[in-house]
Amino acid sequence: MSRKPLSKEELALSYSKYWYWTQLPLNPLSQELLREPMDPKYALAPENLNDLFKPGYLERENGVCVMPDGTGYQANYIWMPNVTVDMIDWWYVWHFVRPPSVPEEQGNLRYKIWCPQEHVDTGFEDEYSRQRALDESLPLRVRRYGQKNFITESIDGGEGDNILHLHAICHDPKDFGFDPELVNLPENGTMVTAECGDDLSVYQFRPYGTGVEMRVRCYRGMRLESGKFVPVPGYKITFEQLVGMSNHVLVEYPNLARFLPELYAEESRKPIGWY
Repeated sequence: MSRKPLSKEELALSYSKYWYWTQLPLNPLSQELLREPMDPKYALAPENLNDLFKPGYLERENGVCVMPDGTGYQANYIWMPNVTVDMIDWWYVWHFVRPPSVPEEQGNLRYKIWCPQEHVDTGFEDEYSRQRALDESLPLRVRRYGQKNFITESIDGGEGDNILHLHAICHDPKDFGFDPELVNLPENGTMVTAECGDDLSVYQFRPYGTGVEMRVRCYRGMRLESGKFVPVPGYKITFEQLVGMSNHVLVEYPNLARFLPELYAEESRKPIGWY
């Protein structure tokens, strides 16, 4: 799909150059692992999420399946070379802040550069969330806890009319049952735990070698109630839908890894709200 030209307001932003970077194709090994559903017995149960803090890897780091109760399970692994945990904590605040010099109807370029073919817009749903993101007295990691965001994107490569309008809440990992004593250990990296409609998602970014490895666990058709993952009654999802969601993740994060080190070096010394 050809990309729409940026507006003059967007072109004036220092990071507009990343819009024009060529998007990487899907990793062929990841595609191969998604050709058939994984056995549900390999799905990481929500009550065992702390297993992500064990050294090494779990039995299936890539794969999707429809669970016996109709909910969906998604696991993905992505290597992000030259990316650090500090970059991830910064990114998960920075990209939600809309550049005030760009009219709202043009979307948020900070989000659009992440995945130009599928990302349209994002921002804060309330003033509390925006002010928290800009609060320099808080560690970057903590600023995202409790934030409410809207997200507009597609998962079809931008080829169709499948535009999703999503509402997300970023939680403190302990709300998902993670051990607070383990969450902030350096070897465990940083955790992004989010509730988006009827989906609960976990993203771990832990240091490894010269970068970070991203481990995804998504529970489609689950809600958070009193700290427990509860299936949504009557929820149904197909294997094909889960593959599409996985493909979206497997495109956007390798793309982010390509430009994040350079973007971080250029922008991270400025206040988050600087445009």
